[in-house]
Amino acid sequence: MTGEYMGAIAKRTNFDRNDFVPLLLITFSLLLNLGWMYYTNYTEEDAFITFRISRQIASGNGFVYNIGEPMYGSTTPLLTLLLALWIKFISADVVFAARLINIIATAVMLFFSWQAVKALNRSSFEQIGVLLVLLTSSKLIYMNTQGMETPLALALLSASWYFWQKDRPNLAGL
Repeated sequence: MTGEYMGAIAKRTNFDRNDFVPLLLITFSLLLNLGWMYYTNYTEEDAFITFRISRQIASGNGFVYNIGEPMYGSTTPLLTLLLALWIKFISADVVFAARLINIIATAVMLFFSWQAVKALNRSSFEQIGVLLVLLTSSKLIYMNTQGMETPLALALLSASWYFWQKDRPNLAGL
């Protein structure tokens, strides 16, 4: 019964035995990014502008840096709103929230990049190669761990690419 059940899940999710290594690489990448965050404890200084605007939104003051100064200062409205929701409903620790969003977005980016390459009917070797390039890029590791919007943007771009290949234009556009 269990074997049949697992087989049905594998068919539904389109995973097979060749997917073990890519999933392992995605896990390794997340551990690498978490290790870098822990080792450096670095947050890009520009992120603190987003954090402050997020706090202002959560306090009901809108997209402002200083109350009473109607100046739009956020370069990343989606991340700013997500952080404001975190502050309002979960915790005031906005740096942790930004890092958590970055880690989740990194996993999403790697997953959809891998699935997009897989949808192109590329070999397991090529799929692993793409993941290795993405997870060993020092620039991506830096961007994925700085508390800014880059991982979120890359996650949305990779998901859009995947859904475009699957002929799902509404999801690709979303």
